Amino acid sequence: MPRKKILAPSLDEVIELSSGLIIEIGTVDAHAHRSTTRGRSQVIKCMSKNDALLEHVFNDYFVFTGRLDGRTEYHVPGEDYMRNPSAFANHISNTNLADPNGPDTKSLRMKHYPQIKRHIEAFRDVLQDSYDVD
Repeated sequence: MPRKKILAPSLDEVIELSSGLIIEIGTVDAHAHRSTTRGRSQVIKCMSKNDALLEHVFNDYFVFTGRLDGRTEYHVPGEDYMRNPSAFANHISNTNLADPNGPDTKSLRMKHYPQIKRHIEAFRDVLQDSYDVD
C-alpha cells in the first residue's frame, strides 16, 4: 500500500531583495520539506544547530559600541573567531554547543561556518544601513 503524501507546509513569507537575494521565512518544518538532498529529520537537526550557533555568534559580535566618524561601530570579541572556518570550529568545540561525543570540526567548518558567516554579514549590512540613514 503506498504511503500517504504529506503536503509541504507553506512558508510564512518570501521576500526578494533588490540585490536578487531571496529570503524565505517559515518554520523549520516548512524549510525541511523543501530539501531534496537529505532526510527531513537531518535537515531539522542541522537547522536547529545553526540557530543555536547563530544566537551564540550574534551575542558576541553585535554589541553596539557607538558611532565613529559617522560610521556605526560594533564590538568584536578579543579573539575574532569568525575570521576563518578553522578558528570558528576551534572556538565552538570549546563551548557547550559542541557535540558531547566529541566535536565534529569538519561539519562546523564546511557546513555551519558558511551559513553563519552569510547571516552575520547580512545582519551587519542591515544594521549599518539602518544606523547610517538616521
